Amino acid sequence: MDKHQDKDYQQNAEFKAMRDMALEQLKTGKSLIREGGVFVPLLKQFLNSAIEAMIPIRKIQSHF
Repeated sequence: MDKHQDKDYQQNAEFKAMRDMALEQLKTGKSLIREGGVFVPLLKQFLNSAIEAMIPIRKIQSHF
């Protein structure tokens, strides 16, 4: 298995694990977005990436 296939397999395995955990949390009535929710790490990563993307834009805007 080459590096590209290995990365695809790992991402696919992570997706399946997150999907399974989300389904289990839904079945048991647990929140997906509160503490311990399966989507918390994903949401945190998304928000941090969005903030980091905005920082260079604000630096450019402050020069005008």
